[in-house]
Amino acid sequence: MGSAAFNKIIFHQGGRCLYCHVRFTGDTPATRDHILPESIGGANFGINIFAACRSCNSQRCDIPFRTYCKLLSPTQNRRILRHLVNRLLADDFEGEREDGGLSSFLGGLAEHHPQHWRYLDIQERSPVRKRYAAKNRLLPRNPVLILKAALLGATA
Repeated sequence: MGSAAFNKIIFHQGGRCLYCHVRFTGDTPATRDHILPESIGGANFGINIFAACRSCNSQRCDIPFRTYCKLLSPTQNRRILRHLVNRLLADDFEGEREDGGLSSFLGGLAEHHPQHWRYLDIQERSPVRKRYAAKNRLLPRNPVLILKAALLGATA
């Protein structure tokens, strides 16, 4: 995926990190965060990529996307849900839906591993994150449920 395509993703996210909502600057550059990581078969297509600050991208590392989102605040999860809806409805990724990008996106959404060691470690080190993980619902695992949750105003 080229820099022009990644710049579109950053633009669609309002120039902010998907997770912590920090504004990207020269001191806080955007990094590519794959919903389904390339290391486990994810495609390097825009539909499978969000922009994240280096700190959030490093913290998430190999934690499945929805599992990691359980550690975030309800406000962050509502914002992420809106980004997922926007991603599904955007025509920017039309060709990628047939080229393996959509299967990576869907595969990444389907993953959830509540026993992932990094996920458990973050909870152990942060009481706030532990409370969020106990309180939050998982983000929906497929496009129909994502759109339905957004229409119903469901939150994490």
